[in-house]
Amino acid sequence: MSIPLLAAVSSSTEETVRPIADFHPTLWGNHFLKSAADVETIDAATQEQHAALKQEVRRMITTTANKLAQKLHMIDAAQRLGVAYHFEKEIEDELGKVSHDLDSDDLYVVSLRFRLFRQQGVKISCDVFEKFKDDEGKFKESLINDIRGMLSLYEAAYLAIRGEDILDEAIVFTTTHLKSVISVSDHSHVNSNLAEQIRHSLQIPLRKAAARLEARYFLDIYSRDDLHDETLLKFAKLDFNILQAAHQKEASIMTRWWNDLGFPKKVPYARDRIVEIYIWMLLGVSYEPKLAFGRTFASKVICMISIIYDTFDAYSTFEELTLFTEAVTRWDIGLIDTLPEYMKFIFKALLDIYREAEEELAKE
Repeated sequence: MSIPLLAAVSSSTEETVRPIADFHPTLWGNHFLKSAADVETIDAATQEQHAALKQEVRRMITTTANKLAQKLHMIDAAQRLGVAYHFEKEIEDELGKVSHDLDSDDLYVVSLRFRLFRQQGVKISCDVFEKFKDDEGKFKESLINDIRGMLSLYEAAYLAIRGEDILDEAIVFTTTHLKSVISVSDHSHVNSNLAEQIRHSLQIPLRKAAARLEARYFLDIYSRDDLHDETLLKFAKLDFNILQAAHQKEASIMTRWWNDLGFPKKVPYARDRIVEIYIWMLLGVSYEPKLAFGRTFASKVICMISIIYDTFDAYSTFEELTLFTEAVTRWDIGLIDTLPEYMKFIFKALLDIYREAEEELAKE
């Protein structure tokens, strides 16, 4: 990154030489301002269909046959399809019902149950996998033939905590054999859908995947699963589209906020990364509708942090930064007149973000 020098006139008419970082311009521009106009409003009929399907899926989760594998499979599918946020209480209750069901010798079931419990924050010991080891303390070679079980163990092992050696061993064991499964030229012994899941999981384990990207991927996988539930699939597709429209509108609101305040013109030396920051929040932190306020508020705060970072690192003088630090430390709008013009804008924008948040929270 080259850093050319810019001569700026200070308040004392002396020239201040500023190093200007050569950041690339935003890749998004006004894309979301334009695309938001194309997002169709969710009509009443669609909302009614969504509500009806939601109730049916809730019934399915709570009344699934007592067979442990079916119950766990339904919960896992709901989570991976990105609709579990609708059924948090129901899922917690159903997992509670099977918390003491330790009798299964099915690798797939034991591993799936372990992963779902760990994801839910429920305490469960990794000792449940000891039964799958031989007398020499190694995983039984017979497990290699249970490909679906191996994949389930692989995903479960990534929820290990420090000191759980058996799960570290499980990752090595399953990774080695799962790679061999998809490396052979003849995949006739493996379902093509399962082979695709193995390739995907070896590249990005579920524990490390972004929830919304994983949901979109799993929609295709689940639709090709012979055991998929059509009602759950239909609900997941509809919910995904509704959420996507809501997220596009949020991105539009964030872009408009950035442009209306005039960041690109008033702090041209700083990086314009509003869209990237919002998407990072969406993919890495939260996507649920009920967390929309927190998501947009945090995005604005991170944008301000980015601007302040660039201000310190690539533009301001030491004297200006001293004044700015004092103003922020005291959090006093009365000190705004001590700042140069461009810093007045930054300081006021920062205070306004928190003031708006306080006003919004006061309504709740």
